[in-house]
Amino acid sequence: MQMTLDLTGNKKETKKSRLMKRALNCLKANPDGLTADEIANLIGHDWWSVRPRMTDLRKKGHLINTGNKRRNVSGTPATVWRAR
Repeated sequence: MQMTLDLTGNKKETKKSRLMKRALNCLKANPDGLTADEIANLIGHDWWSVRPRMTDLRKKGHLINTGNKRRNVSGTPATVWRAR
């Protein structure tokens, strides 16, 4: 996950990396898989914050596409992800 330095020079997690970690932990707790919108609902964040983090997690190899789809908040079929 990404780290930055605070004003004292100590390492700290970025907001982006914390959100990625929360999303991944949510998926690990739901082995049947979730959509980005379902994760957002479970962790108390907006879907527009979580969807880009799913892309980041996928690119880093942390996610498996289950091949299933469920409708998201706009009614569009959304990928169901599982943690690797």
